[in-house]
Order: sequence, then structure tokens, then C-alpha cells
Amino acid sequence: MSRILLGALAVVCLGGCLPFVPVPYAFPTASCTPPVFVEAPDETHVFRVDVRRNFSCVDFNSGDTYALTELGTYSGGWILPQAHVYADYGFVWNCLALIYSGHIHHTHHVRLYRPGYKLVEIQAWQLAAAAEWVKASDTAQQEKAIDDLLATPGWRQDMLKPSVPELVKEELKHGRPWGFEQLAPGSHFAAHHKSLIFAACEHERLAGATDVDVPARARMLAKASWLRELAARR
Repeated sequence: MSRILLGALAVVCLGGCLPFVPVPYAFPTASCTPPVFVEAPDETHVFRVDVRRNFSCVDFNSGDTYALTELGTYSGGWILPQAHVYADYGFVWNCLALIYSGHIHHTHHVRLYRPGYKLVEIQAWQLAAAAEWVKASDTAQQEKAIDDLLATPGWRQDMLKPSVPELVKEELKHGRPWGFEQLAPGSHFAAHHKSLIFAACEHERLAGATDVDVPARARMLAKASWLRELAARR
């Protein structure tokens, strides 16, 4: 134990004496979502969204990363609590005139998708509650429910941040990537690949509805194509 304390003290002293040396750090953190009752488990798809948030400065910020895993429901339509322990980490780099910093935070949400309804999201540390379903009034709201399953909350506001890569901003000008820019590629793990394909299939299903106009149909099919390409990406 004394050797560990001496080592940590040496790192702190080194960072203070040599300002051009980054000082790393790491600490454990936990995230937990409550049990949730689902009234229509046969119609509902439940996904855990593992989130890797990047709070680093602009020079070291590559954006957030989302990965989805579909969960099952248990007897009576209950979703079991989802608890995870992570290691957050980062660094502080004092360059005298400038101070750079990096910080990676991990958490997760649970998202409930039911065709024909708006998406329901359960945040980490939220109190236990039953899912409250709101009927989607038209195909536009049904499309948004699929997008909400994948997208970063408030992603349009996030696009204004200086940390967002210029390539993503350029994609946004052309109507892409619809808030999906933080999604991990399909090679991340098998469950995430399957989730991307599921969302693509939902966009394709909705595009075949009789009340969808030509521009909306083209947009939904473009989203499906983009998701399938991401699922195949390594």
C-alpha cells in the first residue's frame, strides 16, 4: 500500500513540476436503471443503451459513442434493473499558456420501443415507474420514435458545440446523419449489430405505409440504408 501511495504522489509531483507532462486519472463509477413494468411486452422492444460520453476539450474530443443491446422482459411484463460498474478516466495537461483536459464518462439508459407509439426512455437512477405510452398521431411521429431509439438526446443542440467534427456538421447540412453520428459501428459487438438492423427494418416497414409521401419515403429508406452500412462497418 505504501508503494502505491508513493507512486501516486510521484505522479502528482511530476505533473506539478513538469507542466508539459499529462497527468492521468481514473476512478470507478456506477449506473443503474430501475425495474419497469411494460403493459404490452409482446409488442415492445426493450434496449439498453450503453453511453460513453466524451467531455474532453475540443482538441481531444472525438464525440460520444452509443451501443444498443436488446433486452427481454420477464414474468408479468417486468424489465429487470440494469446495473453496471464502469471506470471513468481522463487527464489534465498543463501547458502553461493552455490547459488541456480529457474526461470519459460512462452511463446507460433503457429505451422502450413499441410500434405506433412514442419512445419511452428510462434514465439511470430514475425512480421505478410503469412505462407511459403515448400514441403516435401519424407516420412522422412513428418515424421520430425510431430515430429517438438511436439518437443522442438533444442532438441538434449538440451539433452546435465546437467539439463536433466538421465532417459531422457537413453531413447535417445534407440531412444526415439524423442524430445517429454517435452510434458505434456494427462490429462493436453482435447485439449492437442486430439492433442497427432492427432499426433499419423498422424504417423500411414504415416507408411502405400507404399514407407516406414520396419525400418521407425516400428519407426513411435513406436512413435504413445508412444504418445497414453502419452495421456492416468495422
